[in-house]
Amino acid sequence: MEAMRPADFPTLGPVLVLAPIGRDAAEIGRILAGMGVPTKAPGGLATLCEDLLPDGGATVAALLVAEEALAGGADALVACLARQPPWSDLPVVVLTAGGRRRGPEGRWALFAGLGNVTLLDRPLHAETLRSAVRAALRARARQHETRRHLEALRLAAETLEARVEERTQALMAEVAEHTAAQERLRQAQKMEALGQLAGGVAHDFNNSSAAVLAGIALLEKRYGAALAAAGPGALRLLAGLRDGAERGAAVSRRLLAFSRLERLNAAALEPAELLGGLRDMLANALGPGIRVGIEVPAGLPVLQADRRQLETVLINLAINARDAMPSDGGEVTFGAAPEVAAEGSERHVAGLAPGRYVRLWVADTGAGMDAATLARATEPFFTTKPQDRGTGLGLSMAHGFAAQSGGALHLESEPGRGTKVTLWLPQTPGEADMAAVPVAGSMPRALVVDDVLLTRRYLCHCLHQSGWEAVVASGAEALALLDTGEPFDLLLARHSMPPGVDAITLARAVRARRPRLPAVLVAGPKASTDFTSLAAREGLHILPEPVSPVKLEEFLDLYCPDCA
Repeated sequence: MEAMRPADFPTLGPVLVLAPIGRDAAEIGRILAGMGVPTKAPGGLATLCEDLLPDGGATVAALLVAEEALAGGADALVACLARQPPWSDLPVVVLTAGGRRRGPEGRWALFAGLGNVTLLDRPLHAETLRSAVRAALRARARQHETRRHLEALRLAAETLEARVEERTQALMAEVAEHTAAQERLRQAQKMEALGQLAGGVAHDFNNSSAAVLAGIALLEKRYGAALAAAGPGALRLLAGLRDGAERGAAVSRRLLAFSRLERLNAAALEPAELLGGLRDMLANALGPGIRVGIEVPAGLPVLQADRRQLETVLINLAINARDAMPSDGGEVTFGAAPEVAAEGSERHVAGLAPGRYVRLWVADTGAGMDAATLARATEPFFTTKPQDRGTGLGLSMAHGFAAQSGGALHLESEPGRGTKVTLWLPQTPGEADMAAVPVAGSMPRALVVDDVLLTRRYLCHCLHQSGWEAVVASGAEALALLDTGEPFDLLLARHSMPPGVDAITLARAVRARRPRLPAVLVAGPKASTDFTSLAAREGLHILPEPVSPVKLEEFLDLYCPDCA
């Protein structure tokens, strides 16, 4: 019979042989060594139990015990075998004194308590012993295989549990993001509806205010002397009427800014100069207990925005900060920094397109806002101030102004930790685009692209009044003139041109040919918010209709100061 090799069962451990009488232990050891099976002979039953205790016999291949070694009681051995791990059923080979002998009382109950028992009667043939040991080792090898399978199942279960937990967390994050997106959509729809309502009301109210102010001006012009002769009461009444109408017009402008319908005159602004001027103006206006600070690094890029509207926004934010301060005062900080919003950036600011911006902020050390108040802060007419101290239009106006300027607004606030309002405004595309090169000749020349005969004639008339030469052309003709090298100091184009012609696309094509040629787009009240926002990001200047000679001359002085 071929002997077993040690490599057949490399991880089963030794066979423990307990045969304390005669030469049985030595002979069994010799036979098993010939099979390539390692053995170990404990000194007694107590020593055998000590070998089994650490891991319940998991590192033992089998037990080979003479029946007489159990004569003194095997309760300790039974207790050790009961501690085996679930996968283990340690083979026990008992060398009996002969199956026909009656033996001590409880003999068979003892054998049953040992579990996986094989009985070999003596006298014992060597081949019988080898066969019994091979069977025991094969059974033990299957148990170890079961152990490996159970371990693999346990690891798979743990891995599956971890994957389920990971996926559950991912699903929870997706649900949270979906819920947040729905809330942002709901808020955007609500704000859009409010904006449409506010814009309609503002237009009607603005017309009424304009009529009242015009009537007051007419009364003063025609009947000023009579009113003065009537005494100071009449003049005070007229002044009160004018003040009320002007306040109404101011509210209308804020509503129009919130609904993004007010026309903006974007120009290049130096952030440091702008904020420095505001600090000097607000240092005393905010009160003696309010400290005004400036955080502006050197070398800031130029931003593109309507100066008057931006100053109004910053002043309103400073006043809001002052009103949030405790009675003993606090600090308002104006700051500016350049920032690039890249595609896929981790910074998530609603409505902020990728591009180069100047980030302005107004931070205070006031009371701050809770989450519910913060969520409604940019709604028109929402205010936490007393009824006679606020209209609730400051933040909504700032939000609308930032969006219409091609940027965005973001609020950060916590109760007791103050509020920080951040505005992202586009950087000026380049100083070369802001200035025209004077053309040699007696008069500066403007290239006028307008398909409406009446407005085209009116624009040309206004240009002539300002000392300019006007050359009228269609979009294609304008590009052809530039390709021939015709000298021009200004492009003046109407935003609504025939189908297929886009004023912004035309301006881009002109800029590709003449990078230093200023482009002014004439836009009426029906020009979309997307159009004005895109024009602001492109660095194009919007001249709002109706155009007056004075307004056009102001634009020419601003954007072409060296041409006239």
